[in-house]
Amino acid sequence: ITDKDLAVFPSSMETFGLVYVESVLNGIPTILSDNAGHRSAFEYMNEQGHMYHLGDLKALTRTISDTLAQFNKEKREAVQAVPSLKERYSLESVYANITEKLEDNELHHKKVNKSDIDFLNTKKALTKSVKSAIKKLFQLKKIN
Repeated sequence: ITDKDLAVFPSSMETFGLVYVESVLNGIPTILSDNAGHRSAFEYMNEQGHMYHLGDLKALTRTISDTLAQFNKEKREAVQAVPSLKERYSLESVYANITEKLEDNELHHKKVNKSDIDFLNTKKALTKSVKSAIKKLFQLKKIN
């Protein structure tokens, strides 16, 4: 990573967007799509960087151009945000809720009910069918 880098994440799907978090924690000006995972991370990280609507290439191009046009300002703001973002995203703060529940034994008393089991069984079946479909796609690609 250099002081001239710009991170662009045009992903159509993310879980939480940890690569985005890593980039802003390192003071990198960042642009990301508005998929659900990016949005949740973006909100958690005080909306650091720029977000564009997924699939809107004109907006992405415009955001990249605007960011590059004022890169020194973007870089300065990204670097200045790092201390507060690191405080917000410390291991202690990220895992505080889980630690609190473990200490209060809340998780030990959770009972699995029939709807939980039905959900897990449905998820297993879906996972198997998705894996099967992906395998078939790869086989078709090899044939073509």
